[in-house]
Amino acid sequence: MSGAEQASSPAVPPVRMRRQRAVTVAALRLKTDSRGSVCEPIDEKQLRGQRNVHVVINQPGCVRGNHYHTQTDEIAVIYGPSRVWIREEGRIRTIDIPPGEAWQIFLPAGVSHAMKNSGNQPGILVSFTTRPHDPFHPDTCKDELTAP
Repeated sequence: MSGAEQASSPAVPPVRMRRQRAVTVAALRLKTDSRGSVCEPIDEKQLRGQRNVHVVINQPGCVRGNHYHTQTDEIAVIYGPSRVWIREEGRIRTIDIPPGEAWQIFLPAGVSHAMKNSGNQPGILVSFTTRPHDPFHPDTCKDELTAP
């Protein structure tokens, strides 16, 4: 770097976001009335690093995922009933989300995951990711945790 570049750089180094590396699972608070339910899927701090959001309508008995992301962190918000599989440190963990509850699951890059709608009506999955989706260069690697 030249002296001119050094002189124009900020005196305080930029703040670097520390990447979370552990899976977290949390039930979300639903506000329910006669019209249905609403929740805030992620908070302001989590929203800052997101580059993509997609909504999945998952048919009963169908599995989504069975993969991991090589570089992308994902926050999955799942409305139950649903069964989730996560491979952590070589072991598969199973999480059952009860009917009528919304849960948030943070999945760091490299953590395999699969979600199955275990109900008898279409289910909802909202996914927030730290990288834009690129269909020509997908960031997923297959890892079958459960039969599709």
